[in-house]
Amino acid sequence: MENFKNLWDKKPAKSKKQAEKAEAGSVVKTAKMEKKMKREQKQKPKSARKKVLWITIPAVLLVLAAGAVLGWYFYFIYYLKPNFDEPQYQSIVSDKTGEVIPGEEITYTINLKNTGNTTVTDMAISTIVPGNCELVSSEPKAKFDEDTKEIVFNIGQIPKDTAESVSYTIKIDSPIDNGTVITTSEVIFNYALRDERLSFTINDVIENTVKSSPDFSESEFLMADLSGEPLNITDVVQFSLTVGNTGNMDARDIIVINRLPEKFEVFESSITFPAEFDKASNTLTWNIKEMPVGQSRTVKFRAGIGTGFSHLEKFKGTSSLVYNGNTVKEKVFEGEVYGYPNFSESSYTVADITGGSVWAGDVLKYSITVKNTGLREGKNFKLICPVPANTSLLFDSAGPHEGFEYISAENAVVWTIENLDMGQEKVFQFSVAINPALTGGGAIKSAFKIEGDEQYVELGEKTVGVRRYINHTVVCMGDSLIAYSNWPARLDGMLEATYPRAEYNTVGVGVPGMMSHQGYHKFDATVAPHGPQIIVFGFGSNDVGTSVNSFINGMTGLINKGKGIGATVIVHSIGYINTGIWASKSDYGAYNSALKALCAQQGVPFVDIYTPMAANPGKYLSDGLHLNSEGANLVAGLVFNTMRNYLDADGERR
Repeated sequence: MENFKNLWDKKPAKSKKQAEKAEAGSVVKTAKMEKKMKREQKQKPKSARKKVLWITIPAVLLVLAAGAVLGWYFYFIYYLKPNFDEPQYQSIVSDKTGEVIPGEEITYTINLKNTGNTTVTDMAISTIVPGNCELVSSEPKAKFDEDTKEIVFNIGQIPKDTAESVSYTIKIDSPIDNGTVITTSEVIFNYALRDERLSFTINDVIENTVKSSPDFSESEFLMADLSGEPLNITDVVQFSLTVGNTGNMDARDIIVINRLPEKFEVFESSITFPAEFDKASNTLTWNIKEMPVGQSRTVKFRAGIGTGFSHLEKFKGTSSLVYNGNTVKEKVFEGEVYGYPNFSESSYTVADITGGSVWAGDVLKYSITVKNTGLREGKNFKLICPVPANTSLLFDSAGPHEGFEYISAENAVVWTIENLDMGQEKVFQFSVAINPALTGGGAIKSAFKIEGDEQYVELGEKTVGVRRYINHTVVCMGDSLIAYSNWPARLDGMLEATYPRAEYNTVGVGVPGMMSHQGYHKFDATVAPHGPQIIVFGFGSNDVGTSVNSFINGMTGLINKGKGIGATVIVHSIGYINTGIWASKSDYGAYNSALKALCAQQGVPFVDIYTPMAANPGKYLSDGLHLNSEGANLVAGLVFNTMRNYLDADGERR
């Protein structure tokens, strides 16, 4: 109690004696006060004492609570907080400085450190990928918004006194204009501290400047003589100017200039891309507005070598590519012009002397026209004509004979031409016989040339096709009208007489009494093994009197089988029947009508043998049903006339 009192009532110290005296007095005084208090307490009522306690205790508690709050506030607000305010720890850095090129990659690293006294949570670092760039990768893996180009790293918590770093790599667009600046955006840090969302920003940016340019080094300027070297007066040359950009920047306003040699004459209609033509300077100029990277453009035109040149006169011209006022590509065209004879317009023809198709044993006639369209006469040059393989020369056919010789070692016909004036032409001819053994067909190839007087002209290769001899099998399938008649053999004779280059094997497959449905079942064994190209069906004489539907079903099956093996199918009608003799067949007209309709439906030719036969039945029939010799000729002729529509001029099936 004394100590507590001294804290509040403490006075300046006195001398030792005074202090002792004062202390003794104080003790006495205190004792008196205690006695007095006891007396007062005895005198006070109990309710007054309780009132004092209710006031004192809350006051003490309030003081204690205020102290606790002030302590908590100081600890958590001023002491336990993060710190990102030290700039040496918060930064964005790059692995590239200064100039960069299109397509190059740049890696940016974002550094931060929590130098405070507490952990932050839910840390997210965000920035925007620079324009004209694409994101390649990030470490750690970040979220990337393709639309906004925002990249977000979700780091989580960062304890106190802890450093973190993230990085992302971008690739610069290609192509891209020179001088484009690649600039980073601000970096924003968002994090949670207790129940609060806080953030801070790095506003520093990194800049790199793009260095790029078009590249025209692979552009190509060509000049070619369309008639071949050497260049002669009046020759036509073609200029082909290809401009290509293989750089890393799109180009604009490219100028191509072609300064033609003097005495060259531009064919303005041949210019493939609009150009300005200055006739006074013989100069063509093209302005190409745009040339993206990886693209090219070719402009072409033709020019004639004028007649003002003399023999071996030299010429010189240039093609240039100008970009941004500088000539970045140039090609010089120079040479000399020859005033030689020109045999390049010489030509030849070949034809079968009988006309039409060419076969083994035929004779081919070659006619060669040698022309001199040059500027002087041709002297002592040769026309060389190798005799084509698989042929033999007919010596008496060679003409004119002046300068003619046959060189057996080379199997060639050669004419030596001593003189051919300017504008003059001469015709040379010879014939060859095709090897008769070439019946399997083949090709006769020829290639002639002119040599000498500093000229070499190939007259080109010509090919004449030799047709193989035709081998066709024709099967005639039916009933007794075939079995008791030789009309298939007569058909064969008509075919071979009409088509001498064709060999026909015409087979008759006829069974007396056979009906169409029976023929259908025998087809695979009796017709198909012959592998026929053409099939003629002749049924119905025995079907009549049974059932039209059954007859048509059988014929439908036969037609489909014939088509199925790739044959051309022909169907002939039922012939005239004397119903006075063959009373059971009186309704054969209905069968013919149904058969004709079926052929139209199936798209196969229908040969009407009834109508001509009905005009004079006695002339064509032996017993009112079967064919006699005249009847066989009639049916063979009618079938032949129809079959010709399905053969070409040489008898080959179309």
